[in-house]
Formats: sequence, structure tokens, C-alpha cells
Amino acid sequence: MPDAVSFLSFLKRILNLCMMRAGPQDMPASFGWMAFSLAAYLMVSAVNVLPLSGWWGGLLQAVVETAVLVAWVYGALMLTQHPQRLVQTLTALAGSGAVMGLLLDAATAHALSR
Repeated sequence: MPDAVSFLSFLKRILNLCMMRAGPQDMPASFGWMAFSLAAYLMVSAVNVLPLSGWWGGLLQAVVETAVLVAWVYGALMLTQHPQRLVQTLTALAGSGAVMGLLLDAATAHALSR
């Protein structure tokens, strides 16, 4: 498991990516960080659709959404003959998607509390 310093460094890279100060090439080419990003994306996606779909429906929708993301990225990189970029691209898309999803959760909670 990564230590706290490397986690904060990774989070800073994701935030820089979201603010368009970095690109996917700046993400670590690590299967561990890719798996972490995909898991975070899956959990945030499930929480986002939970009010509409219920627990099992939300989880199923999040799994399908994550699988479609992986399939599209894999297909696009294969078509452009850049399969070596798969890990960094998925890390960037899933990590930034998780952060944006958390912002959506916060905005939705704020709007519903009014």
C-alpha cells in the first residue's frame, strides 16, 4: 500500500489534471494507482446514482459505466496504436472522474439541503 506522502503526491497530480495543468502523461504508469483510481471512480459513480437507482441498481450501473470506460479507452488506444498508454490514460480518466464525481455529490447535497 502506498504511503501518505505518495498518496498526497498522486492526489496533487489528479487535481492538476482536473485544472488542466497536467496531462495523462504526468500520471504514474502504475497498475496499483490505476486500480485505485478505477475503484474510486466505481465507488463515486455508485454513490452518484444511488438516489435514483437504489443500492443494487446503482452498483450495477457503476460497474457497467466503469467497464464501458475501460473498453472505450482500450479500443481507442488500440486503434491509434498506442497500447503502452493504457495505464496512464485510465489512471487519468478514472482519477479525474472520481474527483469530478465528488464535486457533483457535494453540489447535489448542497442543492438538496435548501
